[in-house]
Amino acid sequence: MVHTEMGYDVAKDLYKRLKKVHCLHDHDKAAELQLDEDTLVTPFTPYKNFIKYKCLEFEKLIDSSNIQIKD
Repeated sequence: MVHTEMGYDVAKDLYKRLKKVHCLHDHDKAAELQLDEDTLVTPFTPYKNFIKYKCLEFEKLIDSSNIQIKD
C-alpha cells in the first residue's frame, strides 16, 4: 500500500520500495553479485550469510480490506 491523495491504495513494484530499506536490501552486495534489478539481497546476517530473494506479485492487485467473493 502507498499513500495517495485519496488515502492508501495498492501499488505495483514492491521490490522498488523494499530496496530503500537497508535491512532488506544491500546495494553494495547486489552490485558485487551483479543481480537483476528485481532481485534483492539482505545485508550479512548474524550467521555470516546473506539472503537473495524476489518479490512475486499478482497481475491484478487487490486491497485486502476491500476484497469481494468474486475476487
